[in-house]
Amino acid sequence: MNIHIADEVDGPLRVDFDGAVLKSDPFWEAVICLLRREPLSLFVLIYWFFCGKARVTREVYDRVRSEAKDLPWNATLLSTLREEQNKGRPLHLLTDLPPPLAERLASEAGLDAAHITALSETKVTAELAPLAEPRKLSLRVLLSALRIHQWLKNTLIAAPFLLTHEVSSIGGWVSVGIAFVSFSLTASAVYLLNDLIDLPSDRAHARKRHRPLPSGELSIPSALKAIVLLLAASISLALLLPVEFAVVLASYIAITTLYTTVFKRKLLVDVFVLAALYTTRIVAGTVAVSAAYSFWLLAFSLFFFLSLALVKRYSELANEELAPDVKVAGRGYFPGDMLMIGQAGISSAFAASLVLALYIESEAVDGMYTTPWLLWPICPLILYLLLRIWMIARRGEMEDDPLVFLLRDWRSQLICFSGLILVFFAAVGL
Repeated sequence: MNIHIADEVDGPLRVDFDGAVLKSDPFWEAVICLLRREPLSLFVLIYWFFCGKARVTREVYDRVRSEAKDLPWNATLLSTLREEQNKGRPLHLLTDLPPPLAERLASEAGLDAAHITALSETKVTAELAPLAEPRKLSLRVLLSALRIHQWLKNTLIAAPFLLTHEVSSIGGWVSVGIAFVSFSLTASAVYLLNDLIDLPSDRAHARKRHRPLPSGELSIPSALKAIVLLLAASISLALLLPVEFAVVLASYIAITTLYTTVFKRKLLVDVFVLAALYTTRIVAGTVAVSAAYSFWLLAFSLFFFLSLALVKRYSELANEELAPDVKVAGRGYFPGDMLMIGQAGISSAFAASLVLALYIESEAVDGMYTTPWLLWPICPLILYLLLRIWMIARRGEMEDDPLVFLLRDWRSQLICFSGLILVFFAAVGL
């Protein structure tokens, strides 16, 4: 929205409050808050929308009270308005908000509204309009919100196909590619949905508050439209694959939503769900190419990613400055739980390496590899990879998601590349 000022330089200053002074629309904030507290209200909310804007606005604000301190402000515009106000110019707020809420929000922002008026359809622009031009959704903001870099996690979908040793199959690669894009689009939609659900906690977080949605760079309506488009594109691609892939995709959406709303706050349940979500990618890859399920691959994946999930929780606790008896906000852990988390995570790392060792000596390897003994060095490489991550976390130097750390760390990249080379020569022979 734009800021609107009377033609007279010294006349009353008329300002569109929603979405201009505020970088986020309080109405949509209230809608998300209502859905977060009462998910089933979605159905009655749709009915209110059909009844008209006045009805849905009244119904939503009757049930939700937005907190001014949690909303992002347009700092540049706000500073200019305060300067004009200090010069003695009366401030008229044009808004669709209920007057009591608009007054409270304005007060929190340090503005003294002389009048609060329902937003008019007629717009009168003046000399300060460029300060609050409608925000344009830039590609940079959109890509940041979609977390394109996280798509690298979905390369796990290719693992089952690669282990079939049928890499010359063009049809197999096409199926893997379609599955990767479909899963990635769904993952981005889920990231947006999770960011909407986590808006209050993200705005209170030192790092997450800079994300597009919490910061107000991406509007809630734009995020909702993006979610619909991403899911529509993902489902369209999924229809090109076996129906089992669509079932796995739907399960991923359900589990991630439950994780955000429920499981994330449950002690230990959260890390097991995170590990299961990574394993779900492998299951998706398996059904996409109609390959046989590998007990060994699924077991290795579960222990490997459980260790990484525990690293993530350990790092969060290490970076929080809380008393031992104070629970981390939004989590089920106390700082005193770090020792137990560390022990469980390191044990999971050894378990992953053990599963791999047992696989190498199993009958499943016979006939699949020409020189299977070349697989043995991968066991200590995997163990080194995980233990090094744990050492870094124990030193308090792990700030990112451990999987993101793996993708950025050259030593980890070298270990992964070495493992792939060993698998290749074990398959084709020296």
